[in-house]
Amino acid sequence: MELKDKTTEKLESEIKKIKTASGSLVGVLLVLFIVCLYGIIRNPGDATFIALLVTGIVLSATIPINNNKIKAELESRQANKS
Repeated sequence: MELKDKTTEKLESEIKKIKTASGSLVGVLLVLFIVCLYGIIRNPGDATFIALLVTGIVLSATIPINNNKIKAELESRQANKS
């Protein structure tokens, strides 16, 4: 289903869900970074924590790209109402 076919309420609901999921992802990544930094400081030769840190950095790239299309659709609908 395309964004044009969805109601405004449904799009706003999807934005809320995406923001909640993004917030959860940020929280989990923050915990991962803290644990990895502690592990790297505690065991400098252990490559496990370095690999987990790299994984966290890669996953953090998905945070800003979540809801741009939905926001643009809602803004265009508001512009058409005026």
